[in-house]
Amino acid sequence: MAGDSYFLTKSDVARAQMVPHGAGPVIERYDTLAAAISKAAGPEAAGLFAEPVLSRGNDVAPSSVAWYTRYDGEARPLGSLEGPARARAEQDLRDGLLRVADGLTEPSAGLLIGAALNIKSLDDIYVIGGRPVLTNWGLAPDGANPSSPRRQEHFAATLGRYLPLDEAPAISSEEWRGRLAGVTAALAAGAAAQSAAASEAQSAAAGCDAVGASE
Repeated sequence: MAGDSYFLTKSDVARAQMVPHGAGPVIERYDTLAAAISKAAGPEAAGLFAEPVLSRGNDVAPSSVAWYTRYDGEARPLGSLEGPARARAEQDLRDGLLRVADGLTEPSAGLLIGAALNIKSLDDIYVIGGRPVLTNWGLAPDGANPSSPRRQEHFAATLGRYLPLDEAPAISSEEWRGRLAGVTAALAAGAAAQSAAASEAQSAAAGCDAVGASE
């Protein structure tokens, strides 16, 4: 575990929920994931993912994951926030996920990032000092089955609310090749929408300044 890390939460996980990447689950590839995201979108974007420490279970006890974050401060579930605080956190989450998703089109990192962009539930999104942080990433119903319709539905109900993709990110080579064009188009549309929203906000601010100057 590198640098200053702060314990966030601990969760039990089932092996069947772990989304695979290569020979093992993606939650065992955190260092590689963080490096790939940092390269594609910058170190700040990598901070969106809490660092997992996996403890293997046995025939009696389930596996568990302790989650750590680089951010110090009070951690609150996103769902517990209200009003402007929640709106800001959700917008930061959208922005962060959109930056991370740029890496989905990279041959070397696309499957790794796609596997990580799955969470167990909306309760796994925390906010620390205004910064969104994901826990229980790399986990999904029927996680080991790339073609599961349930995985598609689950993504739409969780991170799909904040990331403009028509389908859950690819977690197999066949999926990746089939989705590449769609992902590129969706990210371009999302970036265009963000740009339009920013332009509208600037125009509104300029209008307010003009009114203030004339009074």
